[in-house]
Amino acid sequence: MPGAHERDPADISAGRWNAPPGSGGPCGSALTRTPVCRPSSRRGRAPPSSTCSGNPDPASNPAARRTSNGKDRTPGRSTVRHPRTAATVLSALALTAGLSSCASGTTPAPSGQNPGIAVGEPAPGQADAPQSEQTEQSGQPAEHPGEGTGFGKCTAGTLSVRVEYHGDEDVARSADLFIANVGTKACNLAGFPELRFYDAGHQQLSIPTSQSGSTQELLEIKPGERFKAPLGWSSSPEFEPCLEPETVAVYPPNTSDAKETPWTGGKVCAKGVSIDPYARA
Repeated sequence: MPGAHERDPADISAGRWNAPPGSGGPCGSALTRTPVCRPSSRRGRAPPSSTCSGNPDPASNPAARRTSNGKDRTPGRSTVRHPRTAATVLSALALTAGLSSCASGTTPAPSGQNPGIAVGEPAPGQADAPQSEQTEQSGQPAEHPGEGTGFGKCTAGTLSVRVEYHGDEDVARSADLFIANVGTKACNLAGFPELRFYDAGHQQLSIPTSQSGSTQELLEIKPGERFKAPLGWSSSPEFEPCLEPETVAVYPPNTSDAKETPWTGGKVCAKGVSIDPYARA
């Protein structure tokens, strides 16, 4: 029997020699576990694949099979996922689905709103407000008065105009501007006429006009009927400059064609001519 620190040749050849702690071992390292050392080449055979680097065999050391974070890397052994990791993955999937919905531009319909109707469009069965109702709400006449009432608006081609003066006052003067329907169909009229004054050479004079009173409701003028719009102006020298027109052109409301008639009302001074809305004569 060899001594406590003697090496049995049979153990050395089989690689089973145990080095006592602190003895340095056959590879020069202090081992705490059984190392597998490279035996001597005998009878021309290649040395075993095991090597001795002074450290235990990784296959025999469980600590060598673990990663830096303490997880076992042994082949064939599954890794258990932490429940918190699974919850994080589910949250990420839910967030991705929400972002995809936002990117598609889909917006859920507000509560109580028909999802089949675009915002700003009238609901089924909701008719557009009549033009006369729009006029009442805004306080302004419609852009094309007379439409939707069965008659068209009055134009210069279906009207005759003339001015009837009231006396020969030197200061405050007044007159009535008459219009008559000389056509074969009724037409509609509302608002104020527009006046332009011309001299004998048909050059337009700079005579201002102003509207007095409020706009009346839409008026229907039948063939042969006439309406009037009262006029007022001043001929006083203290309101100079004063100009004396030769003719006046009358434009029916919301039209671009005019009818001219002689102006015999004398001078019109700087304050200009005030115009009242049309009314039945």
